[in-house]
Amino acid sequence: MARGLGSAVKAGCLGGMLWVAMGVSAAAQSGDSVSGDVVVMRGLDKLTGRVETFEAPIGGVVTYERLRIEAKACNRRTENRAPDSTAFIQVFDTKYDEEVIAFSGWMFASSPALSAMDHSRYDVWVLSCKTS
Repeated sequence: MARGLGSAVKAGCLGGMLWVAMGVSAAAQSGDSVSGDVVVMRGLDKLTGRVETFEAPIGGVVTYERLRIEAKACNRRTENRAPDSTAFIQVFDTKYDEEVIAFSGWMFASSPALSAMDHSRYDVWVLSCKTS
C-alpha cells in the first residue's frame, strides 16, 4: 500500500510542476507578461553568510564573487495577475582554469526552489524583472 502511495505522490508532484510550467508558457504567449531588460537578483555566500542584491542587464555579464552570470531573458506578469518574474540565466563558476557551468535555465521569483542553482558555496536567485 505504501508503494502505491509513493507513486501517487511522485505523479502528483510531477503533474504540479508540469502545470506550473504550462501556466508560465501560456501567460507568456497570451500577452499577460512584458519583457524587461534588467534582472534583479540576490546572492548568498554560504560560507560567510553575506547576502548581496545586484542587477544583471539582459545580454550583459555581471560578476558575483567568483560566479559569472549572464542574463538572457526576463519576463514579468502585468498588474492584472499575481505578480511574478521569470528569467533565463546562465551561471559559470570561474574557480578553475576552465569555467564550469553551475546553472543554465529559467528561474522563477515566486518559487525559487522550483529551478534552483545547486552550488556548494553560493546561492543565486531571481527577485524581479524590470525595465530600466
